[in-house]
Amino acid sequence: MSARRTTIRIERRWRRSVEFTTVASLLGLAACAKLIGIEDVQLDPSFAGNPGTAGVDSAVAGQSASGGHTNSAGGATAGRGNGGQNTGDGGQSTGNGGQNTGSGGTGTQGGAGNQGGNSAAAGATGASTSVKGHVIDFWGHALSNVSVEVAGKASSTDAQGAFSFDSVPNEYDASLVVIFNVNGRIKTRAWVYQGLTRRDPTLQIYEGLGERGTQVDVLPNNPTTLTGSRTLSISFGGPDGASQKTDVSGAGISAAHLAWQGPQVTQEFAHALIWEPDPNSDFPAQFIAFDTTQVGLTDTSDIIQAHGSASFNLSADTIPSGTIAGTVPGSGFTARFNNVFLRYTSNAVIKLLADKSKTAGFSYLIPGIPDSTATLVAGEGDVYTELGVTHKDGLVPNTSGLSLSIPTPARDLAVTPNTDLTKVSASTQFSFKPGGSANAPFVATFAYGDNSVHDDILFVVSAKAPFKLPKVVNGAYTLPPGGPYIWRIETHGAPASVDAMAGPSGFLDTLSNSYNADEPSGPRTGDGFYTLSKPTELKLAP
Repeated sequence: MSARRTTIRIERRWRRSVEFTTVASLLGLAACAKLIGIEDVQLDPSFAGNPGTAGVDSAVAGQSASGGHTNSAGGATAGRGNGGQNTGDGGQSTGNGGQNTGSGGTGTQGGAGNQGGNSAAAGATGASTSVKGHVIDFWGHALSNVSVEVAGKASSTDAQGAFSFDSVPNEYDASLVVIFNVNGRIKTRAWVYQGLTRRDPTLQIYEGLGERGTQVDVLPNNPTTLTGSRTLSISFGGPDGASQKTDVSGAGISAAHLAWQGPQVTQEFAHALIWEPDPNSDFPAQFIAFDTTQVGLTDTSDIIQAHGSASFNLSADTIPSGTIAGTVPGSGFTARFNNVFLRYTSNAVIKLLADKSKTAGFSYLIPGIPDSTATLVAGEGDVYTELGVTHKDGLVPNTSGLSLSIPTPARDLAVTPNTDLTKVSASTQFSFKPGGSANAPFVATFAYGDNSVHDDILFVVSAKAPFKLPKVVNGAYTLPPGGPYIWRIETHGAPASVDAMAGPSGFLDTLSNSYNADEPSGPRTGDGFYTLSKPTELKLAP
């Protein structure tokens, strides 16, 4: 390895997506894109936050002046005296609920707080308490000036994406609306979280910021190692976005466009990898050279000229490698696929292979490159029809015995009465057959069919089915009448509740923000899965 090449050690931070695509076409049209996704929503300690929102998690955890957040540094252990009982997220006591350590206080929201206080003031069931939360996007950026409603009360987020409401009942709904401009198009995204009880919700949404971009020259410098059938892929990644350039020539790319969201100025790492493909499968058979360099990016309105460069030294390296092997049980698959990616701690991703065979067993060669691991994605279907996809993250060479089960998407989407398909109203009921556990949380999405007319999408995060279209910010926002709309059901891992989906790191799955829901992106790491139902077309009443 050349002296120029250094091992990168960067902090895991919140990241942003390069692109967000929506289900915005009519049923059966190839323009149909995908909406959102989720993976297992266990709180991931590696998901630490963007520089602009680093204080979000600690601030939420530290809202324990009246005691009780189980993860907070103050008030959690000190409050474990003789006071009220924590019940899951209910231990995040606020108001009077955290004042008791006496024999009273068996309320769901309080009683596990700081020492002292009056037992009669402990958080009795049904007592109202304050709610202090945040709004973040896919990459963890705090979103300011977002209209938020909690239990019928409306406000806006501050510069840190925070909101606060007093006298909120034990169970409540929260909704929000973001309106923003991307390349001259006005986008409106409405979100509703139903059945929350936690006092510190983080409401994660896909997007809410305009797109940044610039051009850089990509310079592999005509390496002598790039010969014959060898492949060169180059990927960029940072806290605000990522992009990938495949099958790059030795001459490189002039003024390659890189996009991100968030700050005007950002830093990314550029990673290059050359490998020799197997002549039969086209999968990697040997890894030849790699390099990494850092680039600074500044948003510019100039879309022609390069404003910087990424230069690589791709002399031959000795790169350790080994296989990952296992099975994907099942038979009779219609459109099976396995994808393997090299995923860097910088958030950059390089696609190593796409295997469309339907055999259960697999064995793939992956490299051992500093600050990277492999992610295996296995799925069936596609985003135009229906999709079930799962992924295993953090894989290293010589890993065997892997087993992945492809999840089943929701099916049999219906409205009651059926005649409401052409005139959905506030009284229309929506139902479906879950692909997994009954009563598990889901996300219902309603996207206007032609986003050149209305680029509007409503997301309903809920565990309540059947359901009706909810009000958004007390009715201040409504979906445009008519349509058509595309209605779908998504599931995102196996969260225990909507409360779990509103944890400090959000819930959106690493696959959910890629165009075909088959490639990892963004800040979340760890295993997970995502499903997307078949699209159902409907229209709203005038």
